[in-house]
Amino acid sequence: MLKLAKRITLFGIIFLLIGCAGSAPPAETSAPNSIGMTLDQALKEAADRIDERITAGSKIAPLNFNSPHDKFSSYVLDELTANLVDSRRLTVVDRKEVDLIRGEFDFQFSGEVGDDSMQELGRMLGAQAIISGSLTDMGDFFRIVIRVLNVQNASVEVQYRANIDNDKILAALMTGGKTETAVSTPQRTATQTTVAPATAPVATPAPSSAPAHTPAPTVTPTPPPAQAATPAPAPATIAPIPTQAAAPTSVPEPAPTPPPPTVYRVGDAGPAGGIIFYDKGNNTNGWRYLEAASRDAGSVVWGTNNDISGTRVEIGAGKQNTQIIVNYMMESGNNQPAAQTCRQYRQGGYDDWFLPSKAELNLMYWNLKQQSLGGLGSGWYWSSSNASNYYASTQSFGNGNQGDAYKSDVNSIRPIRAF
Repeated sequence: MLKLAKRITLFGIIFLLIGCAGSAPPAETSAPNSIGMTLDQALKEAADRIDERITAGSKIAPLNFNSPHDKFSSYVLDELTANLVDSRRLTVVDRKEVDLIRGEFDFQFSGEVGDDSMQELGRMLGAQAIISGSLTDMGDFFRIVIRVLNVQNASVEVQYRANIDNDKILAALMTGGKTETAVSTPQRTATQTTVAPATAPVATPAPSSAPAHTPAPTVTPTPPPAQAATPAPAPATIAPIPTQAAAPTSVPEPAPTPPPPTVYRVGDAGPAGGIIFYDKGNNTNGWRYLEAASRDAGSVVWGTNNDISGTRVEIGAGKQNTQIIVNYMMESGNNQPAAQTCRQYRQGGYDDWFLPSKAELNLMYWNLKQQSLGGLGSGWYWSSSNASNYYASTQSFGNGNQGDAYKSDVNSIRPIRAF
């Protein structure tokens, strides 16, 4: 009985071993050929990673994504913006504001954009961090990289990488941007222009037959002596011509070419005795440079608690903002000291000063205050950008933070002008 029991036990162990050997291990049940995730999953995961690692309340600007197609780049930036806005943890710069500022520098959605340029754009937007990224075709899948750059010191705060499958959404987005048809069109038009000159010389042999008939008259005349003498007076009729040719000497000398316009650099003294803090590179809309007054115009309240509609935040808006505020003051009778004081400011014989917009104020901070130029203080300065009934946009020239302050608060003002 003992031997039988041992045999039964041995057979049981063998049976269990065979059963276990016949079952597949759990690792083999997963899909071994899986490449990555969908584009939307990757963008959501990237946004979550950014939320985790960037300090709460920081202002962040999605700026640039390098991909083969504008449609794809725009989709990535829009989705990242939407995901970050939904989390409500960070302050995300509105894409419209990014587009307005980027338009001043001719930025595009895709293509290589240097970190220095993006940092400068981030500063103009008042952002502490900026988002950029790229897409790489790996054949069977795509590699997406999202990174967050610190505007102050250019350090990389977040680096997210993921492999994404080439699914329907990605394939649809890859239909945007430039096409081969658009590239080949100029080649066809060039072929037509080269054919046209070839046909023109065909008509030129026709005049060559005319000179063959012109020698014929030489055979006919044997003029009488009287006729032979008649050609002699011809020089008398030609003689006055030189006196007419001399007439152009009385034409007045052309006016001298005016000297080229003065080119200024940021930090130079401006024509009004202030200091240049912005050069947009070309003279459009009647101006190229922004000049700050050489001193503050005082510390005043912004104005009354009224929503003055129509003011904007971008570079180039300050002059119109100031006029809108002054017009409101004249119509309503409510004083608006910040704009009014700048409008009445005089320096160097110029009277076209105004209160800077939010973006123009930010330029003053980075291009003057941060370079120890212009004698600016370290307190808060007013902009001409109305925020609401009770608030207007301001900026601290101590740390560069932008915000909104009660219109009844007292802050510094520094007039500027455009030329």
